[in-house]
Amino acid sequence: MTYIELGNLYQFNIWQKLRKIYIPSLLPNLFTGLRLCNGVILQQSLQQKMIAANSGIGYRINDARIMLDSPVVIVGILVIGIVGLLLDKILLIISYYLLPWLRTERK
Repeated sequence: MTYIELGNLYQFNIWQKLRKIYIPSLLPNLFTGLRLCNGVILQQSLQQKMIAANSGIGYRINDARIMLDSPVVIVGILVIGIVGLLLDKILLIISYYLLPWLRTERK
């Protein structure tokens, strides 16, 4: 039985349908979208920093690349990767506590 059929079965009003059916069914997809957008946002912000900035990690990586300073480039890339992983883990932890009905599926 789908969520829509459950709403019609119990004759919920619109607010009860939103709170008990639609929002809980929306949240897993919302967090998946946020996790996917996280990577795209990091990539785009890094590209913009490399092209048109006077400070920041993208500028530092680009400057080190021009000066052939490989350790700085590698450390900058690692820092960006660690920040991306931390943001992803934060979203996973938030979704773990907001979506208790999915806990058994993730183990």
